Amino acid sequence: MPPRGSQGSCLLCRKTIKKRDAVPHARECLESSGWPRAKKPSFLISVQGHRAASYWLLLIARQECTLTELDSLIRDVWVECCGHLSEFTIQGQRFTRSAECGEIDMEYPLSRVLSTGVKFLYEYDFGSTTVLDLHVVETHPSSPPDSTLCLLARNILPRVPCNTCGSLAEFRLNDDDGESSFHLCRRCVSAPDLDPWCIDVISNSPRDGVCGYEEDAGAAVAWYPPGWTREDLSDPELDAILERIQEG
Repeated sequence: MPPRGSQGSCLLCRKTIKKRDAVPHARECLESSGWPRAKKPSFLISVQGHRAASYWLLLIARQECTLTELDSLIRDVWVECCGHLSEFTIQGQRFTRSAECGEIDMEYPLSRVLSTGVKFLYEYDFGSTTVLDLHVVETHPSSPPDSTLCLLARNILPRVPCNTCGSLAEFRLNDDDGESSFHLCRRCVSAPDLDPWCIDVISNSPRDGVCGYEEDAGAAVAWYPPGWTREDLSDPELDAILERIQEG
């Protein structure tokens, strides 16, 4: 079993790395990646859960990338569930997809609003809000080969104990309103008194267990470096267990 918690995976070389080493490791991997050089240096941006720092991402973005595209990546990888509203707050200014009074539309290139060292906020769903902290760590001459931005690294799923026996939990039992959950291991998830249609695989996301959120590997893999597939992001064994439980 891979190490968990503050550790993660480099998505270029697929090695396990520590969170604190993600940026220097990414520099080295980018240098040997063969990726093209941008006309202007790309941004290296870290993303982590607000008060949930064990969930983290590192991405590279061209300067012409827009906030809308960054919003799409965050939605596809971490938060999208019901098409909720979202916004960035950058140096006191709010950016949304449907700008109203006092807001600015997200169709802004990053070069217009970001620079090295800038820290900013992202919020998704203003009912059961998921808040993320973002930081432009530095710039790098490399550029994503097929898009304006790309994931470079992400955390390994934090270890969660089973609420019944204390073993490693891999499933979540949601309550009726979808706002709280109970974690279960492979053995305890088969208990006959559980509603199988309220059980999901635990998601590697700070939105896990909120508003019925489920990971979408097909959407997320579009933001990964070349060579990754949807199958790389899912565990067929867990999917098979869940299917067996729901079939009764």
